[in-house]
Amino acid sequence: MGALKAGQSITLGGERLTRSNPTRNYAKPKPKVRIKATRPGKLGGAGYLTRTDAVRQKILRSCVGKYGYRSCLGSIQALEVWGKNTLSATQKGKLVRDRMFLRKTFGGPGSGTKRNPSHTTKVEVLVFLNRSSKRTK
Repeated sequence: MGALKAGQSITLGGERLTRSNPTRNYAKPKPKVRIKATRPGKLGGAGYLTRTDAVRQKILRSCVGKYGYRSCLGSIQALEVWGKNTLSATQKGKLVRDRMFLRKTFGGPGSGTKRNPSHTTKVEVLVFLNRSSKRTK
């Protein structure tokens, strides 16, 4: 009896032994994106994307009131990631509009909106300039 080739099997002492092929590399499957819904119904339950813009904005306002701006923005972003390969272009557009609505309405400094462009205002700069000019005199 010669050496076993890959895939061949023999029976020894009642046990079946099969030689595997150690040189064959199998590609590992990519991990699936798993999004855990920590608060089901936070965005109004099922059918969020089928509602009109006005209704979705009302839902987002109540969501921010209950859970906070950052939490609601995270829920919208989680929906965007989950639907990256499954949602239609119109549904993705609705999520982008909702995200921008949250940023413009409730976003603070650093959120990339014109509502709060930076921490420094003109008044603070003028006060600083007045203080520094008094020191030099």
